[in-house]
Amino acid sequence: MASNKSDAEAINISGSLRMQSYRLLTEMERSPNTVEQNLVRYQDSLNANVLLTVQNQLFACQISLVRIKSKNIMQN
Repeated sequence: MASNKSDAEAINISGSLRMQSYRLLTEMERSPNTVEQNLVRYQDSLNANVLLTVQNQLFACQISLVRIKSKNIMQN
């Protein structure tokens, strides 16, 4: 159950990042003075704990796969 909650939270933050990126582009044209504030908000969302956790989990899985493949290559 906790995993589903984390997954849903990561999906929501990802959607928020997408919308924030659209907003940033629009704000750059309409009111450039707000871009810095919106970039800070975007960076905060990008560094959300749930996204960093997912990133670390994926990275750990990729490292494990590389190690397994390397070991198999060396054994052959």
